[in-house]
Formats: sequence, structure tokens, C-alpha cells
Amino acid sequence: LDGKRINIIGDFTVDKSFTFKNCIIKINPGKAIFCDVQSLKIDNSKLFACDQLWKGIIMADYSSIYCRNNTIIEDAEGAIQSENPVFSFINLSNTTFNRNRIGVLIANSSLNIYPQISVFQNNRFTCTSPLNGTTNEYSFAGIKSKNLNVITSQYAKSNYFYDLHYGIFTEGEATEISGSIYRMFRIKDEGIVLCKGKLDISGSLFLNCRINAVHVLKNQTTAIKATTFIINDQIINNNLHTAIKIDEFLPNSTTNITTSINATLNWSRFGEKIIGIHLQGNKVAGGCDIKVTNSSISIDNKGGIGINLPGLFPSSSNTLLENNTIRIGLNNDSPFNKIDYPTGISSIGDKNNVKIIANKFTGTVPFQSGNQSIGISIQNTTGHGNDVSSNQFYGIYVINNPPNPPVNIGNSGYYFRTGLIMENAMNFKVCNNINDNGADNGFIFDKSCLNTNFILNENYGSR
Repeated sequence: LDGKRINIIGDFTVDKSFTFKNCIIKINPGKAIFCDVQSLKIDNSKLFACDQLWKGIIMADYSSIYCRNNTIIEDAEGAIQSENPVFSFINLSNTTFNRNRIGVLIANSSLNIYPQISVFQNNRFTCTSPLNGTTNEYSFAGIKSKNLNVITSQYAKSNYFYDLHYGIFTEGEATEISGSIYRMFRIKDEGIVLCKGKLDISGSLFLNCRINAVHVLKNQTTAIKATTFIINDQIINNNLHTAIKIDEFLPNSTTNITTSINATLNWSRFGEKIIGIHLQGNKVAGGCDIKVTNSSISIDNKGGIGINLPGLFPSSSNTLLENNTIRIGLNNDSPFNKIDYPTGISSIGDKNNVKIIANKFTGTVPFQSGNQSIGISIQNTTGHGNDVSSNQFYGIYVINNPPNPPVNIGNSGYYFRTGLIMENAMNFKVCNNINDNGADNGFIFDKSCLNTNFILNENYGSR
């Protein structure tokens, strides 16, 4: 059909190859389009319902759907649904999904012949107003999947997600998400939720995702490259915002993160806290290889943390934090109290084979604020193979590059209160670090720090 206005008043079954082109299609609430054919094409057409939601397009075995050329699908419970069919294929390009409870719903049973998104580029998933029949319900997710490689196509790029609760939400086993140039803006909960599996994204942008921008519950492989995360005061209030969070590292898993995080949030607004990258210990299995390298992290937040490593990292794992640039500031917030310690890298709990190497830290907290900021904080570990070396701590306005004569910071400037603090942290190599007027206290060792190898470190400008 070409150029038609169509009203679908009952369930509509497509039983042979069919095309909607340049059509406007109104669908009665609760009704569905059943795709029982090899090919359903929707080309520059609009599908919608009034007042309530229609069911959506439901795919059968051996079916394919092609949505393209400025097609719009609105007001469905699940705009495209492919749950457990054999050999079904979804091809999406230049298509907008608006005000659907779920944009694309795909699931895999025990069969290995599962639905696939074979083309996924230049699409929009959004929710411009509450769903039909509701006063305050917004789209749950752009894509929801279960037990499925969600997006693995080389043609996955330039897809946008706005004002949804979740951008991509996965459940179950063996999930995979890949692609480039994802854009996730004003997500009400989490941008990408990967339950268990592989994540490989690049060149993407996450702006003001309310809770976590990327949340991996069980990691097999995570690769995040050339991706930017932005958090500012326009974000919806929540106690904690995290750009990248990984809850568990499965045996022999790999993690490679090279990213940019720029977060500026007034803590006193709602008592909110920002963590750039959260790598959870205690569930780190043997053979894990974790790397955060060549990243830029800038956080202005009273209790913010650039990279957070809580819990046990076992001797069978390796963690490398190398050549990152981390800036910690205050954003004109109220003075600190005893529990407010914005920190560049924080580690609490037993660590093994953790290397913090050649990172640059800049403290931009003013002295007058009651500054308690910290470059690197390491607490409560008796592990082995740990190394903090060749890191540099800088301040702003009061800079003294060695080997010039040292300058005391005094009662002005912008800097960390402490460059490196180790408390009950044993068996560390601490070597070739430089406090270049970046910290009021260059190096602090508190309580038991036995077997610390502290050599060739330089300290300029401390009190």
C-alpha cells in the first residue's frame, strides 16, 4: 500500500510479503499486527493509536521486518515484539519509536536459533509525553531483551535514546551489546543495563542518566572506548549517580575502559554524590583482567569519587589504572564536614595486583572551603603485588615544577588536602610519585603500613 490512510480496527495478520509506504495507520487500542511472513516493510509511514495503547507488531517464525525512511511507531505496548521465534530478523534504520511502553522487545528461549537485530542505525527512541491512558507513565525501555545477543551487527551505529526509564535493558544469560555512537540523554534510570555478558561500545555520549549511565551486573567482557559521560545540575535528583558501574567480574573476564567523564553537581542541592567509575570487589573471580587507561575524569562534587574500588580483589586478578587524568573540585559548594572527602581514586578492602601508575591528579578545591579532598586513598589491605608509582599531584595557581626551589602553598590556592593517604595498607610499592604543589600533605601513612617500599618520591610545597 502506498500513500494511504488506514484504520486497523481488529487484529491484522500479514500472511504474505507486504509493504506500508507513505501511509498513516491508526490502530485501535489492544489490537496487534501479526507478522507471519518473510517480509513486512514499513517505509516512511506512521503507526499510532488514540487514547490507549495498541499491542504492537508481533513476529512469528521465519519472519522479517524492515522499518526505514522516517517511519514512526507510537503508542504500543511493544512496538516490535520478537519473543522466541525461529529465524526472525529485525532491520531498523531511520525510524522513530515514541511513547511506546517498550520500543523493541526480543527474547530467546533454549533454542539457539534466535531473533536478531541485523541492521540498527540512525534510530530514535523517545517518550515526548505520558503513555496513552496514563497521566505519569513514561516508556520503560527503548530495547528490552532476555537471553539474547541484543545488538552485534557491524551496522549498529548512531542510535538515540531520550527521556526513557532505560535505554537498553537486558535480562538473563548470554547477552551482548555492541556498536558505536549511542546517544542517551535524560534517561530516568539507567542508560544501558547488561545483566550478564559482553558490552562493546565506542564513540558514544551519555548525558544526565539519573542513576547509572552504564550498569554491568555480571561482566564477561566490557570494552568502553572514546565515550563521554556528562552529569550536571539538570539531572533528576537521586542520592548517587555513577557513569560506569560493574557489580561482578566473572572468571577470566576482561574490562577495558578509555573514557571521558565530566560531572558538575552541587552536593548541597539534594545531598547527591557522583562516582565516575565503580568497580565492585568481593565478586572478582580468578583470571580477571581490569584496565582503566588514558581516561579523563573531572568531578566537581562534594563527596565525589573518580574511580572507586571497594572490596576484595583476589591474587588471581589484575587491575591497572594507568595514564588517567583526574581532576577533583568543589563547584562552589558549602564547606566540608568530617564525612566529605572527594577523592580521585578510592580503594577500601584487600587488594592484590592493583597497579596505579602514571596518573595525573589536579585538585581544584579552594583552601578556604575546609578542604579535605584526596588524590589517592588506600585503606585496609594486606594484599600483595600492589604498586602506586609515577603519579603526579598538581594544584591550580600555585605551581612549582621541580627542580625549582619548593614553595609552601600557604593559605591560598586550589589543591588536594592530601595527595596520597594509606591507612592500614601493607605491602605496597610507592615509587617515583611527585607532589608538585598539588597537595597540602603530599604523603600520609596512617596506622599499620608494614612492608611499604617508599622510594624516589618527591614532595614540593607541602606544609
